[in-house]
Amino acid sequence: MHPGSGSGINTFDDPPAGSTSVHACSARGRRAALLGHGSVRLGFVPGRRSVVPAPDADRVLALVADRLDAVAAAQGALELTVPMACVTAVRLQPPPGSFVLPEGRRACHDEVVLISKPVAEAIRAGTVTQAFRRWDAPRVKVGGLQLTAAGLVRFDGVSRVRDPEKLTDRDARRAGVKDLATLQRFLAPRERKPSPRGGRGGDTVYRIRLSWAGEDPRVALRESLPDDEALSDIATRLRRLDARPTGAWTRDVLEWIRDNPHVVSKELAALRGVELLPMKVDIRKLKALGLTISHDVGYELSPRGTAYLEWLDRQPG
Repeated sequence: MHPGSGSGINTFDDPPAGSTSVHACSARGRRAALLGHGSVRLGFVPGRRSVVPAPDADRVLALVADRLDAVAAAQGALELTVPMACVTAVRLQPPPGSFVLPEGRRACHDEVVLISKPVAEAIRAGTVTQAFRRWDAPRVKVGGLQLTAAGLVRFDGVSRVRDPEKLTDRDARRAGVKDLATLQRFLAPRERKPSPRGGRGGDTVYRIRLSWAGEDPRVALRESLPDDEALSDIATRLRRLDARPTGAWTRDVLEWIRDNPHVVSKELAALRGVELLPMKVDIRKLKALGLTISHDVGYELSPRGTAYLEWLDRQPG
C-alpha cells in the first residue's frame, strides 16, 4: 500500500469515530509497501527508529521491511496495526505476471510463522520437521505455503499440545531448538495480555508440522530470459510505475544497479535525492518483476533485468 499504488487498491476507508489505530493490508499478490505509506510512516516508523542507534536506523528498518515483504509474499497479503489512524486497503486481483503462491488466495493473517534462515535451511534439509507456537487459536492452514529464505515451506499439520510439560528433547531438536529447557522457556506463558491475534501470549501451545515444498518461484522468474512479448509487458508495467508526480525512475534505478552492483543503497538514495526507505520499497517492486537481486549489501541486475535494459537500448528513439 504505497502512495504510488493507488490504482491497485480496492477499498480505502476513513477511520471510524474514536479510532486510534491504522489497519492496513498490503496489495495482494505483490510485494508489500506498508512502510512507504504516509500513515504508517507517521505512526510506526518513528517509534521503531527511536529504539535503535541512529546510524543503524535505516538498516534496521530495511530489515523490518524485508521481513514484512516475505510474510506478505507468502500469505498473499499483510495486516499491520499501528497507532494513529485506521485505513483498510485490499487488492482483489494481482496484476498479470505478479508473484502469487500456488495455493490460491489467503485471508490477511493466514500462514504467519516467523521462520529464521537457519531453521528454514534445516527444514529444507529435513532435520527440522516441526515448530511450536503459543497462540489463542491456530494461525496457519494445513496445506498452506510460506516463503522463507530457503524456499517454500508447507504446513502439513497443526495440532494442540495438551500437556507441554510432556514435550521431550527430541521434540525440541526436531523444532530446531538446542534442548528442551530452551523450548520450554520459549513456550512459557507471558504475563502480558495476549494481542487480538494471539502471538506468544496465547493460552494454547500448538505443534505445526513442516516440510520443504520447493524453491522460491521468484528465483526462476529472475533467471528466465523474456521474449519480445514479455519484454513489452515489462515495459508497460514500468511505465505504470513511472507515472507518478515525481516522474519516471525505473530506468535510472535499473541502470544505476547495473553499473554499481553490491553498492550500499544509501549511495543510490543520496544520488537521487530521495529517502532511503521509500526507495528500497521501489526497488522491491522491480524485484517482484524479476529484474533485480537483493544482497546483504546492495543489489545487482538479474539476467531478466539485464535482458530488459539491453532491449530498451535497442529501441528507436
